[in-house]
Amino acid sequence: MRNTIYVLLAFLFLTQISSAQRLDLPEELFYYQPAAAVFGSEATWINPAGLSLYRASDAQVFAEFYKGDFAKSWGTVFTRDGFGIAYRKINVENDTDFKEYLFSGGMQVGQDMSFGLSYQYIKEAPELYNKKHLWNIGLLGTLNPQYRWGIVLSNLNNSTIDNIKTEVEMRYSLAYRPSGTKFTIAVDAFLSTKTKWRNADFIYNATFNPIPGLYVNGLIDSEKNFEIGFRVNFFKSFIGARRTAHKNGHHRGTTLFYGSTNKRQESIVKEKKRRLLTNISGQPNENPSKPFIGRQQQSYLHLLTDIYRAADDDSIDEMIVSLKKLSLGFAQAEELRAALKNFKSKKKRIICHLSYPNNLSYYVASVCDKIIIPPVSQLRLVGLKAELTFFAGTLEKLGAKVELLKIGDYKTAAETFTQETSSKANKEQINRLLDNLYEQFVADIALGRSLSVDKVKKLIDQGPFTSTDALDAGLVDGVAYLDELQNIEVLREYYPEFEYKSIPEITIAAYHADTILSHSWEKKPVIAVIVAQGEVQPDGASSMFGSKSDVTPALMKISLRQAMANRQTKAILLRINSPGGAALAGEEIYHAFNKNSAVPMTVSMGNVAASGGYYFAMAGTKLFANRSTITGSIGIFGGKVDLSGLHEKLALKKELYLRGKYAGMMTTMKPFTIAEREKYFYHLSSMYSHFIELVAENRALPVDSIDNLGQGRVWVGSEANQNGLIDEIGGFKDALDYIAYNENLSCYNIEIYPQKRPFIILPGGSLFSSMAHLFQSGSVVDFVDEKLKLLNTEQFYTRMPFDISIE
Repeated sequence: MRNTIYVLLAFLFLTQISSAQRLDLPEELFYYQPAAAVFGSEATWINPAGLSLYRASDAQVFAEFYKGDFAKSWGTVFTRDGFGIAYRKINVENDTDFKEYLFSGGMQVGQDMSFGLSYQYIKEAPELYNKKHLWNIGLLGTLNPQYRWGIVLSNLNNSTIDNIKTEVEMRYSLAYRPSGTKFTIAVDAFLSTKTKWRNADFIYNATFNPIPGLYVNGLIDSEKNFEIGFRVNFFKSFIGARRTAHKNGHHRGTTLFYGSTNKRQESIVKEKKRRLLTNISGQPNENPSKPFIGRQQQSYLHLLTDIYRAADDDSIDEMIVSLKKLSLGFAQAEELRAALKNFKSKKKRIICHLSYPNNLSYYVASVCDKIIIPPVSQLRLVGLKAELTFFAGTLEKLGAKVELLKIGDYKTAAETFTQETSSKANKEQINRLLDNLYEQFVADIALGRSLSVDKVKKLIDQGPFTSTDALDAGLVDGVAYLDELQNIEVLREYYPEFEYKSIPEITIAAYHADTILSHSWEKKPVIAVIVAQGEVQPDGASSMFGSKSDVTPALMKISLRQAMANRQTKAILLRINSPGGAALAGEEIYHAFNKNSAVPMTVSMGNVAASGGYYFAMAGTKLFANRSTITGSIGIFGGKVDLSGLHEKLALKKELYLRGKYAGMMTTMKPFTIAEREKYFYHLSSMYSHFIELVAENRALPVDSIDNLGQGRVWVGSEANQNGLIDEIGGFKDALDYIAYNENLSCYNIEIYPQKRPFIILPGGSLFSSMAHLFQSGSVVDFVDEKLKLLNTEQFYTRMPFDISIE
């Protein structure tokens, strides 16, 4: 695309059109802006490339005051997401009025360049210009935060007047800002393909921005005609005027304009207080797909940062949080709770409404000022549990046997297939984790509700609660339906100490897009967030029909490549939510990340970053984990399935022919021989040694210490911080703050990778997934078979032994 633009420009510079004349269109009414500095819906006329930088919906109307008449000449323009539609009518004395329609669009073609195209149709005009069609293109580029250039080529189709082709009109613009956005000076040169530069017309423009929301403008052209004007912003609307005069001072006309936009702007007045409505349901995705067509989900990570932004936003005074069937992991719930706690710490009120209240939603809500549940509901505050499943007995009935070897007494993932009950080490580990999580769960609720720890434990043992019982026990502050919380009288009931007033409300989704429109040329630095979420699998291991989210080397390499392609990327935050998986795939991911030396990498551990997930976390220079993050599990296991018993039950005969002592080591027709088992265990030991040496090197600890912390042991974040496996206790926002401080970033954007941009997402799930279910029975045997497939790929596994889920 960029090469095509350069070729086109070169062609226009070198080409001269014979037998051509200038196309002299009226310039009245629509007020001037430089082609290099235009920002807003005005770009529809002036330079369509500018629309790519103005990602807002905008409506504007303008009218001319001239010789005592108002609005004989008038126009309007509408823009949305890089596209603009405009109309203007210009009164022509003693002739046909000029009526024009314009359709424009802009897009970015690189990090520092934009391209725009517009179609201009003159429906009515004085005879020579009547029913003319014009095609125009625009270019806009940034040299650095102080310089910007623009080029507009009009009448590319060389429309004819009196059977003579007209010339292509060219406009070259250069703008300069010596000190941020306060002052802008620009010069535009106007000429045609037959005009020499010394005969070009010039306009010199200056804009002063003395206070936020106020802009004062002046210009002078080659003939010494001049213009002065102003614009005043009021958050989502603006007014202004431009007065033009001849060089002798005679009035040429005044354009008055009014507009509104769907995004906030810098304003000269103080903004009214607003109430933030935050609805969170189910399990928000940390990196949802962003289709070109269809509804886009808000990322859980953006949800967190938006709540933190709202806490510091003077226009946000309070928040109503609705939690419905919340299904986050414990560490994610801890992060969300911390974000709400920060909001509350700024002396801002929070009411939390729980639909289908469960353990996790109550844990999050306990930090809020008030907790409300529906009048008819059940508060399922019942404590924590862990469930383990064992397939050894089932496999024995099927005639199958799983032979798994492991390093470490606590690498108990193998027990799922080899035992019918937990080992002593496994019981010890699970109880230790549950004890840690339960103590945190109880302590945080007690602190949030101003109760003693013993009182909370007694209440949990009495759960679940009806709405009335929960209210009587002091666990909630009231009963009401969610829609009733929009009633001022209901809010006054729960906050009698405040004089509640009706204030504007904004949803968290709308607030995410509700950023202050910036006309700065300086690009914000970027913190690239790479999300590693799911099982660690080799490339190509997942079915094309499946919807399962895996972490693969190819996906992580793509993410890193996408992040580094953005020249504004100053740091990488690796967000890990993975229990591990295939060992060699984890090694590939570590190698890809560790090879990156261009920008620093920090790690934020979510719900789980264990085993293989912890392995590639070693590429980070600073490791953050929540108190409840599950991490560690440094160990390895592997093996194979022996189906000889099943073959015998089914009278299935198979024959095996080998060349090489270990050629049949991984066959399912027979168990390991002693030599094969020793060989396999030798390779497991080598991989484990590499694992602990890698951790020891990156954590600056002795290998023996890592081995003692390893052996498959799983730790919560608070323990991992004490034993040196991580650096800091903190969530996603804490990791961002660390990067910002370390890289001296006062203001930055967050970009989440991998960037998943399907063309369309169909409602109700994937079409391929639906088709796949036609060929699946969904039985227990299928489930067991799916588990066994993991063990029959000749892979070593670095995966934590169980998944913990808290309702």
